[in-house]
Amino acid sequence: LFNFKLLGEGEFSLSKLPSSLNKDSSFSVYKSSKKTGEIHMILNFLSNTKTPSPQTTLKKPHKRMLSYDLTLGNLEFQKELASEKNTKLYEGRVADTKVLVRVKECLRVDEFNRVQREALTLSRVSYPSICKVLGSLLDTSNSKLKHILVQERLEGKNLLDVINFRAKRNNFWTEDKLWKYFESLVRSFAHLERNQIAHSDIKPSHFVCSSGIKLFDFGAYVMVCSEEATFSLSGTLTYFSPLEFQAYTSYLKGENPERLVTHNPFKSDTYSLGLTFYQMSSLKLPLGLNECTDNLRTKLQLAIDKLNYSSKLKELLLNMLEVDQSKRPSFTDLESWV
Repeated sequence: LFNFKLLGEGEFSLSKLPSSLNKDSSFSVYKSSKKTGEIHMILNFLSNTKTPSPQTTLKKPHKRMLSYDLTLGNLEFQKELASEKNTKLYEGRVADTKVLVRVKECLRVDEFNRVQREALTLSRVSYPSICKVLGSLLDTSNSKLKHILVQERLEGKNLLDVINFRAKRNNFWTEDKLWKYFESLVRSFAHLERNQIAHSDIKPSHFVCSSGIKLFDFGAYVMVCSEEATFSLSGTLTYFSPLEFQAYTSYLKGENPERLVTHNPFKSDTYSLGLTFYQMSSLKLPLGLNECTDNLRTKLQLAIDKLNYSSKLKELLLNMLEVDQSKRPSFTDLESWV
């Protein structure tokens, strides 16, 4: 269940022995590096947005949800990158294959559940410019439950760091390079949209930039079953869409204590990516370009007119940053632009 909408149904079983059943998701359970069991799931996702009747026959997925080849025994932790109250982040590798990985270790049940949902989501949306999930493991060593999410290790630098580095040197990207990045990201988010997944927190720090560009964080995603619905507000203030900014302002005034926003999440994501593209083009933070004021359109037009790029690129930004959500294109609409 996502946002009270049924997306699919399936079978769930727990066994101490490896199962010969076809399964779309498998989580190995370990204790002190010894495998003690497996959790198997067969998951079926609906291709439409309607809630099925009990008699609905659901098609099996065409591909598995997660990799089964990874084990706690062949996962090597090499370097701790970050440590927070509920999670730890490591660099590592798979000993058998020497594949370099990024490992997220979760220590609390709520974080465990959030990361598990993220793992299942990422496993559904295999795409070249989206970080791959290589495996998901449960570790019960030392009488503690830890959820371990293993992703590919992305080579390159955080996009926000690259923007700041270029800004200090007034070193703008060439237009050809920007279009390469823009095309890759628009097609990636169009792929997510077709899978009914809205990211909900698009910003430069969630991308890794090298010769190409990749998205690696899905911590705030939502499953979308209708064009417009009410959701809990998530994301980053600077990159909110105008409707999200308006909802946040109402929350600060005490008028929206539950932090709810009624919007089309895909079109809000379009606006957030438009602000990210503007930041890449201007090497400046998009401050004040999402506030619900009467002169917002004028501010956007003036800011985009100052960019030293072609009219085609400016037109793309103006369309992505359309203030009126009903007139703003979604990612699938934007594919023809790039």
